[in-house]
Amino acid sequence: MPWSVVAPSTASLSSWLERLGAEKQRYLIHTREESERAIQVCQVLSLLLDQPLRIINCHQHTETADFIGGLRPVRGKERVLASLREGLLGFFGAAQTHFADLVDHPVVLSLASHDSMEIEKVMQVFQDVTRRLDPVAHGDLNALRANVEDLQRRYQSLFEWYDGTLVQAMRGGDLQLIDEISLADDAVFFSLF
Repeated sequence: MPWSVVAPSTASLSSWLERLGAEKQRYLIHTREESERAIQVCQVLSLLLDQPLRIINCHQHTETADFIGGLRPVRGKERVLASLREGLLGFFGAAQTHFADLVDHPVVLSLASHDSMEIEKVMQVFQDVTRRLDPVAHGDLNALRANVEDLQRRYQSLFEWYDGTLVQAMRGGDLQLIDEISLADDAVFFSLF
Protein backbone atom coordinates (compact mmCIF):
# COMPACT_ATOMS: atom_id res chain seq x y z
CA MET A 1 0.00 0.00 0.00
CA PRO A 2 1.52 3.38 -0.99
CA TRP A 3 2.22 6.09 1.54
CA SER A 4 -0.18 8.99 1.81
CA VAL A 5 0.55 12.32 3.45
CA VAL A 6 -2.17 14.25 5.27
CA ALA A 7 -1.58 17.80 6.50
CA PRO A 8 -3.31 17.88 9.92
CA SER A 9 -3.72 20.96 12.03
CA THR A 10 -0.67 22.09 14.00
CA ALA A 11 -2.28 21.05 17.30
CA SER A 12 -3.09 17.50 16.17
CA LEU A 13 0.34 17.14 14.54
CA SER A 14 2.00 18.30 17.74
CA SER A 15 -0.01 15.87 19.88
CA TRP A 16 0.71 13.01 17.47
CA LEU A 17 4.44 13.81 17.54
CA GLU A 18 4.41 13.95 21.34
CA ARG A 19 2.77 10.50 21.50
CA LEU A 20 5.29 9.15 19.01
CA GLY A 21 8.12 10.69 21.02
CA ALA A 22 6.79 9.14 24.22
CA GLU A 23 6.57 5.73 22.55
CA LYS A 24 10.13 6.01 21.24
CA GLN A 25 11.29 7.63 24.51
CA ARG A 26 12.77 10.61 22.70
CA TYR A 27 12.40 14.33 23.11
CA LEU A 28 10.88 16.44 20.37
CA ILE A 29 11.86 20.03 19.74
CA HIS A 30 9.24 22.66 19.00
CA THR A 31 10.18 25.76 17.09
CA ARG A 32 8.31 28.82 15.99
CA GLU A 33 5.12 28.40 14.02
CA GLU A 34 6.33 29.16 10.44
CA SER A 35 8.90 26.40 10.20
CA GLU A 36 7.41 24.10 12.82
CA ARG A 37 5.77 21.75 10.35
CA ALA A 38 8.84 21.31 8.17
CA ILE A 39 11.03 20.55 11.14
CA GLN A 40 8.46 18.22 12.69
CA VAL A 41 7.99 16.34 9.44
CA CYS A 42 11.75 15.86 9.21
CA GLN A 43 11.89 14.74 12.84
CA VAL A 44 9.11 12.21 12.26
CA LEU A 45 10.84 10.96 9.14
CA SER A 46 14.05 10.64 11.11
CA LEU A 47 12.27 8.62 13.81
CA LEU A 48 10.47 6.40 11.31
CA LEU A 49 13.62 5.71 9.31
CA ASP A 50 15.73 5.46 12.47
CA GLN A 51 18.32 7.79 10.96
CA PRO A 52 20.02 10.76 12.60
CA LEU A 53 18.77 14.19 11.59
CA ARG A 54 21.23 17.04 11.16
CA ILE A 55 19.75 20.52 11.26
CA ILE A 56 21.58 23.65 10.26
CA ASN A 57 19.90 26.98 10.93
CA CYS A 58 21.11 29.55 8.42
CA HIS A 59 21.72 33.19 9.24
CA GLN A 60 23.33 36.16 7.52
CA HIS A 61 26.84 34.91 8.35
CA THR A 62 26.32 31.34 7.09
CA GLU A 63 29.02 30.40 4.60
CA THR A 64 29.38 27.62 2.05
CA ALA A 65 32.10 26.12 4.27
CA ASP A 66 29.48 25.49 6.95
CA PHE A 67 27.84 23.02 4.55
CA ILE A 68 30.74 21.62 2.55
CA GLY A 69 33.71 22.11 4.86
CA GLY A 70 36.98 23.93 4.65
CA LEU A 71 40.48 24.31 5.95
CA ARG A 72 41.12 25.22 9.56
CA PRO A 73 44.30 25.47 11.62
CA VAL A 74 45.58 22.19 13.02
CA ARG A 75 44.78 22.05 16.71
CA GLY A 76 46.46 19.95 19.39
CA LYS A 77 49.95 19.83 17.88
CA GLU A 78 51.30 18.59 21.23
CA ARG A 79 49.01 15.54 21.09
CA VAL A 80 50.01 14.87 17.48
CA LEU A 81 53.70 15.11 18.47
CA ALA A 82 53.15 12.71 21.38
CA SER A 83 51.36 10.28 19.06
CA LEU A 84 54.18 10.64 16.54
CA ARG A 85 56.77 9.80 19.21
CA GLU A 86 54.74 6.74 20.26
CA GLY A 87 54.39 5.66 16.64
CA LEU A 88 58.13 6.05 16.09
CA LEU A 89 58.87 4.03 19.22
CA GLY A 90 56.60 1.25 17.99
CA PHE A 91 58.15 1.33 14.54
CA PHE A 92 61.74 1.29 15.81
CA GLY A 93 60.89 -1.42 18.33
CA ALA A 94 59.55 -3.66 15.58
CA ALA A 95 62.31 -2.68 13.13
CA GLN A 96 65.05 -3.71 15.58
CA THR A 97 64.25 -7.37 14.87
CA HIS A 98 65.12 -6.77 11.19
CA PHE A 99 67.90 -4.17 11.52
CA ALA A 100 70.51 -4.85 14.20
CA ASP A 101 72.11 -1.40 13.83
CA LEU A 102 68.99 0.19 15.39
CA VAL A 103 69.46 -1.57 18.73
CA ASP A 104 72.17 0.82 19.94
CA HIS A 105 71.40 3.78 17.69
CA PRO A 106 71.72 7.01 19.74
CA VAL A 107 68.63 8.63 18.21
CA VAL A 108 66.48 5.59 18.99
CA LEU A 109 67.87 5.38 22.54
CA SER A 110 67.21 9.08 23.18
CA LEU A 111 63.67 8.72 21.81
CA ALA A 112 63.07 5.76 24.12
CA SER A 113 64.40 7.66 27.14
CA HIS A 114 62.13 10.64 26.34
CA ASP A 115 65.05 13.02 25.87
CA SER A 116 64.17 16.26 24.18
CA MET A 117 65.50 15.35 20.76
CA GLU A 118 64.51 17.31 17.71
CA ILE A 119 61.90 15.40 15.80
CA GLU A 120 63.68 16.20 12.52
CA LYS A 121 66.68 14.06 13.54
CA VAL A 122 64.42 11.17 14.50
CA MET A 123 62.51 11.47 11.23
CA GLN A 124 65.80 11.40 9.31
CA VAL A 125 66.65 8.04 10.90
CA PHE A 126 63.10 6.89 10.15
CA GLN A 127 63.51 7.86 6.47
CA ASP A 128 66.85 6.01 6.32
CA VAL A 129 65.25 2.85 7.70
CA THR A 130 62.21 3.06 5.41
CA ARG A 131 64.49 3.31 2.36
CA ARG A 132 65.98 -0.05 3.35
CA LEU A 133 62.61 -1.75 3.81
CA ASP A 134 61.70 -4.62 1.52
CA PRO A 135 57.89 -4.69 1.15
CA VAL A 136 57.81 -8.50 1.09
CA ALA A 137 60.38 -9.32 3.76
CA HIS A 138 59.34 -6.49 6.09
CA GLY A 139 55.58 -6.56 5.52
CA ASP A 140 54.88 -6.30 9.25
CA LEU A 141 56.42 -2.81 9.31
CA ASN A 142 54.27 -1.36 6.52
CA ALA A 143 51.29 -0.50 8.73
CA LEU A 144 53.56 1.07 11.36
CA ARG A 145 55.39 3.03 8.65
CA ALA A 146 52.12 4.31 7.16
CA ASN A 147 50.91 5.40 10.61
CA VAL A 148 54.13 7.33 11.30
CA GLU A 149 54.02 8.99 7.89
CA ASP A 150 50.40 10.05 8.44
CA LEU A 151 51.24 11.49 11.88
CA GLN A 152 54.26 13.28 10.40
CA ARG A 153 52.05 14.90 7.73
CA ARG A 154 49.58 16.02 10.40
CA TYR A 155 52.38 17.41 12.58
CA GLN A 156 53.94 19.37 9.72
CA SER A 157 50.63 20.70 8.39
CA LEU A 158 49.44 24.15 9.30
CA PHE A 159 45.87 23.51 8.18
CA GLU A 160 43.61 20.47 7.95
CA TRP A 161 40.36 19.83 6.14
CA TYR A 162 37.14 19.44 8.09
CA ASP A 163 33.88 18.24 6.62
CA GLY A 164 30.85 20.48 6.82
CA THR A 165 27.49 19.32 8.06
CA LEU A 166 26.19 18.42 4.60
CA VAL A 167 29.22 16.28 3.78
CA GLN A 168 29.01 14.60 7.20
CA ALA A 169 25.34 13.84 6.59
CA MET A 170 26.06 12.41 3.16
CA ARG A 171 28.89 10.22 4.43
CA GLY A 172 26.87 8.96 7.37
CA GLY A 173 23.64 8.50 5.44
CA ASP A 174 21.97 10.98 7.79
CA LEU A 175 19.05 13.24 7.02
CA GLN A 176 19.86 16.93 6.59
CA LEU A 177 17.48 19.83 7.22
CA ILE A 178 18.57 23.27 6.07
CA ASP A 179 16.36 25.75 7.88
CA GLU A 180 15.97 29.43 6.95
CA ILE A 181 18.23 29.22 3.89
CA SER A 182 16.72 32.49 2.69
CA LEU A 183 18.67 34.27 5.45
CA ALA A 184 22.00 33.08 4.07
CA ASP A 185 23.89 35.01 1.44
CA ASP A 186 22.82 34.34 -2.16
CA ALA A 187 26.28 32.94 -2.95
CA VAL A 188 25.73 30.17 -0.39
CA PHE A 189 22.42 29.23 -1.97
CA PHE A 190 23.81 29.16 -5.51
CA SER A 191 26.91 27.18 -4.51
CA LEU A 192 24.70 24.45 -3.01
CA PHE A 193 22.30 24.26 -5.91
